[in-house]
Amino acid sequence: MAAKLLLVSEQLLLRHAMALFIAQHPHWEVVGEATNSQETLQQLKTFEPNLLLVDAELNGEEIAEIAFAIEKMPGKNWALFAPPSSKTRLIKLARYKAKGYLTTELSPQEFLSFLQQIAEGKPIISPSLLPEMLTELATLEAHPPKPVPKLTPREKEVLRKLIFGATNREIANSLVISEYTVKNHIHNIMDKFQVSNRAQLIFYALTHGLIEI
Repeated sequence: MAAKLLLVSEQLLLRHAMALFIAQHPHWEVVGEATNSQETLQQLKTFEPNLLLVDAELNGEEIAEIAFAIEKMPGKNWALFAPPSSKTRLIKLARYKAKGYLTTELSPQEFLSFLQQIAEGKPIISPSLLPEMLTELATLEAHPPKPVPKLTPREKEVLRKLIFGATNREIANSLVISEYTVKNHIHNIMDKFQVSNRAQLIFYALTHGLIEI
């Protein structure tokens, strides 16, 4: 029986090309494609795939939500993939403890072999990532990061606009809410991040991969 795979990427061309490549092999069936965390979680329940394959260049907050959800699904295996130019991003995502971290300079045979092993629950890291990834994992083990707070959809909208330089009034007008409500959202986000000013808030969001620039 073919193993079921769910593919996640915002990039339509990449997603379709990867799905076509994997689906050509009889040991795999691509049961679904998703573009964000909401679609991913819905399809995980619908299709119950053996493996979830996620584009590491997906928005950071989306990857975080997927990681948190999978953490509550015992036995669910997932992997992140990226081109060699995004090695640093893959290493940065080690904190989410995916079962696999793959770069796309692998040969087709290697890539498929690694997918099979990850689906079986074996941790796999692309050879080109190994030295830096092991260092990062050792650092994380010695100094475990605090869980990243979960933001509401509205808080995410406010945070994204704040990072891109919008004033409270501009955020209020854009979201059709009052400036007072905007201030409340910012205050709540600061409380969740345990920071005391906007500069710290923006730095926290960017360094934890919550918002992409």
